[in-house]
Amino acid sequence: MKKFGILFLIAALFATSCKKDDKVPAGTAAELDGQTWKATDVQARDNDDVLVIKAKDDEGKMVVIRVDGTQEGTYDLAENGNFCTYKANGKFYAVHPGTDKPCGKVVIEKYDKAGHKCSGYFEFNAYDDENHVVSCTNGHFGDVDVTISNVHDAKCGLFTSKVDDNYCASDNITCAVEGDHIQITGACGTSGKTVSFKCPAHVGVGEYTVGPWGGGSVSCNYTGGSGFNFGSFNANCGTFVITKHDEEKHIIEGSFHMHLVQFGPFSGGVEFQHGSFTTQY
Repeated sequence: MKKFGILFLIAALFATSCKKDDKVPAGTAAELDGQTWKATDVQARDNDDVLVIKAKDDEGKMVVIRVDGTQEGTYDLAENGNFCTYKANGKFYAVHPGTDKPCGKVVIEKYDKAGHKCSGYFEFNAYDDENHVVSCTNGHFGDVDVTISNVHDAKCGLFTSKVDDNYCASDNITCAVEGDHIQITGACGTSGKTVSFKCPAHVGVGEYTVGPWGGGSVSCNYTGGSGFNFGSFNANCGTFVITKHDEEKHIIEGSFHMHLVQFGPFSGGVEFQHGSFTTQY
């Protein structure tokens, strides 16, 4: 009995030790391309069960985490409005679906809504518009204070695509209801190029054809930054998929793949692959 008691005590101490080791470290930090990064300013918001964490260091390098949910568990990035971005030295990096490297994940380990605290882990691979990649590993956020609000952060959106052979991403995305339609406009990187979609105001979840506006279709135009514009003049230019449209919370998310032709007398076109958007209006 004495031996059994000693073994039980050792087992209990071991279990307690393991549980303590599993606790997410306090603060927000990560390894960015193998270099230690530690945030000194962290802001987190729970906007109607959308968790947004913005963390930056003393040099202004910023990581933004957005997950479409606050339940404890694992969230795959570049799916269902979940994403991570990184800004440093005038460059903007974002996760991209369809790249060679996995997008990454965010794990909400603990969320205490009553106590306004959250903890978890994150990792991601993010690209800029010159196809340079930043790899984030061993990221964690521990005991972060959370502001709970039903007002969404309209600036926390993301627009990504592969335009011909180049990846582009931007958090410069706007969305507005204009009469019978919603207009979504996203910047393609930092070069002044923009893409605008027009879809019915009450568009539901589903797949739509990109073509001339009318008859419930979705239209699109692209300002290429070189003085030439491209548009969806043909009946079938591609697909536009709405994965979420919450009209009460004013959230719209989706993806697209299309080929647009050039305005004017000159022939030409531009291919968009692995396009995605997450925004509020």
